[in-house]
Amino acid sequence: MLYKQIKQIRNKNREYQTHLWDFSFSGNTLELSAKPNYAHSSDKYRMGVIAVGQVLRVIEHNAFLHHYQTQIHSFPSLDETQLIATIRLHKQFGDTNNKLISKQESINKTDSITKLIKEIASHYSFIFNLSAVNSEVVKAVRSFTEKESSSNHVYSLYSTMDNPFIWLKVGQWLEGIKILLRANPHLKPPLIKTMLQAGQRTSLASSPTDSSYCQALVVLNNNDKTPQDKKQLSIE
Repeated sequence: MLYKQIKQIRNKNREYQTHLWDFSFSGNTLELSAKPNYAHSSDKYRMGVIAVGQVLRVIEHNAFLHHYQTQIHSFPSLDETQLIATIRLHKQFGDTNNKLISKQESINKTDSITKLIKEIASHYSFIFNLSAVNSEVVKAVRSFTEKESSSNHVYSLYSTMDNPFIWLKVGQWLEGIKILLRANPHLKPPLIKTMLQAGQRTSLASSPTDSSYCQALVVLNNNDKTPQDKKQLSIE
């Protein structure tokens, strides 16, 4: 089951940045690692860790649907940069012991994309708020949106720390949004920018906490619902 899933994911480079990470098996354990040529580039490494976080969430979701438990060990490090995480599956008997995944999977239909994203963010101890309107935010948003609109609101995903464990959670948060958007096809997918350099993560930070880092910018349209010409979630 794991091998089939990881091969399917590897065929989706644009979605999962597969050029930044690799996989191997040790027995029935899947090992996810940064590619050696990117392991020592802080920005590329961060994006690779985020992508691995997405992969973990995909596998968690499919395991939940097929009544399997997931056992994840994560050890991303700025010093030992290659191995990021391992995951293995166990057949589930009785209630799942992963309360976080159970809670996410049980989110019902919603009419608000903002509420959906904020709820998933809270599961990973992130803060999701409207961004401060300043030149840094405007510049960053212009870099990944084709046009500006007065109907758009820019939100930021904040963390109290900035390290590989946080980046792994950013990936899980990102994939959690995609999973729940499939259950709520009436909602308009947001534009999300996670490719932020270290300086940007500090300069874009503006939250109620004393120390915070901006891990992602999210552009939402005031009109939460999407018409028939629904677009897919756009990520940079």
